[in-house]
Amino acid sequence: MNKKIFGTTLFVIALVLPFTALAASLQSIVNTFAGQLAALSGSLAVIGFIIAGIMYIASAANPSHMAVAKQALIAAIIGTAICLISASATSFVGGMFGL
Repeated sequence: MNKKIFGTTLFVIALVLPFTALAASLQSIVNTFAGQLAALSGSLAVIGFIIAGIMYIASAANPSHMAVAKQALIAAIIGTAICLISASATSFVGGMFGL
């Protein structure tokens, strides 16, 4: 499990690092990182919807497989909602502090 977390952390750093080299201040580094993280999470949400849809279609009216597909779809919806709420909260807090 720790190897997965370490690998994911390295992947995110490798994804963001080229953009931070062009940044002039800490604020722009944070904004760049937040934008890249939002793009990554949005991409993962779309992939989650696609996989849940394929699982639902492939269930072939098997109730247990349909239940798993519905749970996957609900998880994708919850993940998307969390991403949208976090982006809104980031903008709201940034606006309150004038960032």
